[in-house]
Amino acid sequence: AVPQELAWGHLYTLLLTAAVRPAPESAGLSEAPLGDLFALANAVAAVVGGATTIEDPGNHVVAYSNLEHPIDAARQRTILGRQVPTEWIRRLQDAGVFRRLWQTDEVVRIADFVGDKVEYLPRLAVAVRAGGELLGSIWVIEGREPLGPEAERILRDASRIAALHLLRHRSAADVERHQQARVLLAVLDGTDDVGLAEDVLGLDAGRSMAVVAFEVGDQPDASSTIAAARVADLVAVYCESYRREAYCAATGARVFALVVVDADDDARSGEALATAIVDRAGNALQVQLRAGIGSTVTGLGGVAVSRREAEQVLEVIGVGGGRHTATLDAVRPQVFLRR
Repeated sequence: AVPQELAWGHLYTLLLTAAVRPAPESAGLSEAPLGDLFALANAVAAVVGGATTIEDPGNHVVAYSNLEHPIDAARQRTILGRQVPTEWIRRLQDAGVFRRLWQTDEVVRIADFVGDKVEYLPRLAVAVRAGGELLGSIWVIEGREPLGPEAERILRDASRIAALHLLRHRSAADVERHQQARVLLAVLDGTDDVGLAEDVLGLDAGRSMAVVAFEVGDQPDASSTIAAARVADLVAVYCESYRREAYCAATGARVFALVVVDADDDARSGEALATAIVDRAGNALQVQLRAGIGSTVTGLGGVAVSRREAEQVLEVIGVGGGRHTATLDAVRPQVFLRR
């Protein structure tokens, strides 16, 4: 009964949403607009009585409350960095907190697992699941009043409501990312509508840019396609971390990044970026990449040319086997000979 044009990812999200148990009507929790995770965090904090964060399965903070509740140094660093600091993750792992949290739907109480010299207020945490899939977790710090059995009951209710919010949040992000990838691939193919690309990507068409092509495998099989999607996420996060404006899309076994080039950038900066991503993919994802960098062009009209050059560079270094990253200038004679 599924329409042919419905994306598998969209269908998957719909099925997960349908599998969520009906959320109980806990006073105050159901008032947050669906998908507004910050409003939900404030609602949980107000009802349970402690500063609240909502985190994804990787311990990245997706929302936090901003009511007048006490927090400790660990929570402050978590909010400022938008993720739980590595040393605290290690402490929680060593104390078996994550093992208990991920294996049960019950509320987990965390207290007195660090030394006296470390400020860490007691917490309640609960996993958020939908259809058996882990979507994240909710953490509440014990404030001025102890968090007793009633707080645990409310937090269990909150986890069921949060599942709907996290699914809506993820679904919206997936749809937006899918649309951006579709428009970017049209730009790379030279079949784009410039106005649409500017609107969807938020890209200034008059800026200088270059295409970096990453090759995950020799054949576009299932494993390479899955790895390419992971690499695309890695490229996007890496560029964002280093304030590089870039737009990424995966197709088959290749990932393309359209990187905006500033006036003071040169070819070496693009090669350094590609080399760093190749190294990071090898260490973090255990994926061996090759990267080809096309020439810098001005305006969206030249992007398709830069993309073809980046792919030709990939072909050259793929045959040679001696290097993993190269610019067009570095292998221009070999590219001309192959043409």
